[in-house]
Amino acid sequence: MSTEPKPKVCLIGTSNGVFEQGYVSAFRNSDAIASFSKNCLGYSSSAIFSQRAEMVDLATFDICVLDFAPNDAVALAGGATPPALVHSVVSDAVRRVLEKGCFPAIYMMPIRSQMRSQGKVICDIYKDIAQEFNLPLFDGYRYVEALLAQGFPAEDLYIDDMHLKFPVAIQLAEAFIGPLIEAWRRRAPQAEKAGRDYTYRYLGVPSFGLNADQWHPRKTWIFETNTVTVTDGMALTIKAAGDGEITAIGVDWANSSGSATFSSTTSARKKLSSQYSTEPSTELKKMIFGIANVHPPVKLKDGQLTLNLQEDEKWTGRLELGAIVVRHMADYAVRPLLPEPVILESFTLPPSAMPA
Repeated sequence: MSTEPKPKVCLIGTSNGVFEQGYVSAFRNSDAIASFSKNCLGYSSSAIFSQRAEMVDLATFDICVLDFAPNDAVALAGGATPPALVHSVVSDAVRRVLEKGCFPAIYMMPIRSQMRSQGKVICDIYKDIAQEFNLPLFDGYRYVEALLAQGFPAEDLYIDDMHLKFPVAIQLAEAFIGPLIEAWRRRAPQAEKAGRDYTYRYLGVPSFGLNADQWHPRKTWIFETNTVTVTDGMALTIKAAGDGEITAIGVDWANSSGSATFSSTTSARKKLSSQYSTEPSTELKKMIFGIANVHPPVKLKDGQLTLNLQEDEKWTGRLELGAIVVRHMADYAVRPLLPEPVILESFTLPPSAMPA
């Protein structure tokens, strides 16, 4: 019987990690892992970390796996967010994991539309962070590109642009788990990295300074929150407590459409219609909650933010707002836990790597 220590593993991620039949099953069923905790929410950028970090006691885990790359890649490709913001948010997540004495690792899942493309910005950003903090990073792009090179058609590997078919996703996780745990067993505090940078706070509706009768309790099988309704032509004032900048919002996409303008010292506009939007009505439909970046960031004045909503070209404006994400500058001092990064991007695949 092996006497090697087994880690307690926490996952913070987005929709690929929601599916129990997908790659999380490899973590949950691994004999090398003592326990596994899934903390995922679909349709969210890496800003999801600021929300989940409030709910998860990272100090009770040995390893925290971060899985935001697919959603960040889509936001980058669509121009909804700049590379600097992705780098800042993910770097803050890594530092906060390290501050809790937990071992951070990046699980970079690939999206189909960026496969075999030149200049995959998301890979550059995440690898820069792994090198800065000496992290384990799994490059799923290289893994899937190796499968494509063996002749497997992309349609046999992917459900859609964002999600690998479950057998393939499980293979990726299985290829990652062994080297990840091996790296964790070699951990040792390194020289301190100190500096000053942005840190991100998730503020739900109860923090907005509104009357409680304006809130709507909402719930799905994986998530529970409150939302506040903003309708066409309405101006809502939010008290965000303190200085900083708004960089993201939590939205019920199934019940939101229109164009929202966020104003304080500066302003930004966010289009709310999505594939999940439905015709606004007096009755709230099934919630599909996600966290999306606001660009450019909106600088707060006296801790207040005004939200104005207008109709778009399709529907009358309506927004079910559940949260804002605020950033401010803060000092940090962390110790990387490896002497060098462990970037897993070279794979030797068996002749029949693709499951039947």
